[in-house]
Amino acid sequence: EAGLEYRFQAGRQLPLSAFATVEQHLKQDRTAPFEIQTPYYLLLHAGISGRFPLGGTTCEFGLAVHNLLDRAYYDHLSRFKYFGLLNAGRNISLQLKCRY
Repeated sequence: EAGLEYRFQAGRQLPLSAFATVEQHLKQDRTAPFEIQTPYYLLLHAGISGRFPLGGTTCEFGLAVHNLLDRAYYDHLSRFKYFGLLNAGRNISLQLKCRY
């Protein structure tokens, strides 16, 4: 897994950052008896986050997309692959935290 994060702060009142991550899984073909091989797959993740004032407190927000390209894949250690059930597809999450 490799990633990159950039923070936009120069001259900004509201701190903002963005990230991108690449997750690479190699083909698993040296398996034990009764174990299923799994093919190579690559996942991309990306998102943004930041903080802003609201009333007398500071709120944090985040927007993240995991499996950005919506790849169909089996995790090698998944027990569900034997039933043909793929891992999760594209997952979009929105987060808001405010302290009170």
